[in-house]
This record gives sequence, C-alpha cells and structure tokens, in this order.
Amino acid sequence: MEHDLRIVATHDRRGHVNLRFVIRGPRGFDPSAWEASVMVTLDAGEDMRRLVAELGDLVS
Repeated sequence: MEHDLRIVATHDRRGHVNLRFVIRGPRGFDPSAWEASVMVTLDAGEDMRRLVAELGDLVS
C-alpha cells in the first residue's frame, strides 16, 4: 500500500489540522495512475483523538 495510499497532514496554527487522504491506482507508482483525494479539517485535540480511535477500529 505504500504507493497506493498517502495521508498528508498540515496545521494552520489556529487549532485546526487538515488531513488529505490520497489513493492512487491501479499501480500507484506509475505516473499515469489515477488519483482521488479528500481533505478533512479537524479541530486539534478531541477531534483528532476520536478520528484516531475510529481509524484504529476500522483497520484492526
């Protein structure tokens, strides 16, 4: 999955974290592979803890 899924995180220094989830396929390493992404903005703190817990449940 190392070439197929990427998560980019940035912080706006105002208490918000932007997460950009990017998937590429069918061969993510190929420059001509398709790409889809979504940006999620969360409040730093409790929103981030909740997301991590939910993602943990999803992948376990």
